[in-house]
Amino acid sequence: MERTKKRRIRLDNPVFSRFNAKRKNAARRVMEMFNDELEVTMAVFDSTTFDHITRNHVKTQSDKSHCGL
Repeated sequence: MERTKKRRIRLDNPVFSRFNAKRKNAARRVMEMFNDELEVTMAVFDSTTFDHITRNHVKTQSDKSHCGL
């Protein structure tokens, strides 16, 4: 029975550093987009802080099923 050799690829630290930097930048951008969207939504409801948000502002999946939507 012939054994097949597994090929290993050596990745140096700069490769990992660039990969991690790209992931961090992507995650940061997603969080910025989420924050921007949240600020706009809060402005629409005239809520300047999280304390102004009540249960009446939040609609969940279970709320929709109770309404028959």
